[in-house]
Amino acid sequence: MVINRGGAKFTSVVLTTLVLGLLIFSGPAQAYTLGLTILDSTINQGENVNFSVKVDFNENDKPLDYIELSLIGLTNTSCRFDESGNKLNECKGINIIKIASNDSGYGSGYGYGYGYGQEKNLDFNVSLNTSTYVPGTYKTEIKIKSGETETVKEGNHVYISSSIKPFEDCSVRGKAGVINYNGKNFTANHLNFYVAGKRVVGGEGYLTSQLGRTTFSYKFKVKEVLETNENFVKIKVEGKSRIGLEKEKIETAVITVNRKTKVLNIVSDNFTLENMKGSFIEKDC
Repeated sequence: MVINRGGAKFTSVVLTTLVLGLLIFSGPAQAYTLGLTILDSTINQGENVNFSVKVDFNENDKPLDYIELSLIGLTNTSCRFDESGNKLNECKGINIIKIASNDSGYGSGYGYGYGYGQEKNLDFNVSLNTSTYVPGTYKTEIKIKSGETETVKEGNHVYISSSIKPFEDCSVRGKAGVINYNGKNFTANHLNFYVAGKRVVGGEGYLTSQLGRTTFSYKFKVKEVLETNENFVKIKVEGKSRIGLEKEKIETAVITVNRKTKVLNIVSDNFTLENMKGSFIEKDC
């Protein structure tokens, strides 16, 4: 038997060349990784909320046009800044400190001198003073723009509470209203909860509903009274929701009790309750 070693070696060289060629000329795909961490998500009005912002990308990617941090709620704010932390718009009440800009130092790794460029890591500490913000719940997000490419990452909610007077016990029951959960509207709704607030704020409650054969439930514990005045009370709660036989989801929500109209509303990440009529509201609610 005659073994054609030369042919095998030639084939191996050709395949290796093709693979390296594809790696070299295709280059890395543009990819940006964003990080947004809130150091304390529940604060009093007038205090600073502090964010840790991280952006990872390759130095051969297109330059960043801007980085944008946004709060979305009763008061909306968007602050744009560049890779050095320089503000590109008003950014009222916001302070930006650039912590680091690291190059990881890796290239293609094949020893042929065709590096794809180093990975860049940008870290910023951003503080926002909440003196001019209406107490309530705010969504957060970080966005970067590079040419025609936009990348967005949502962060956790921020809860801004006001300076509140001492809060006594209260009990609330309500019915009707509209629950919207993943596009489904439930109207046969019942809410029942109490707040114990003389010393340490506590309490618990539940929200239930049914649409045909589909049931919805949210059992929760009272965590904090965010705001109380002559017009309304805002209460932060945490618990688990479930629709039908689906797996339970952990939910943080804010219940608003309108003291004048006796209307109840709830806002959370996965569902909302609007225009529920309070059938029983007593004491400090």
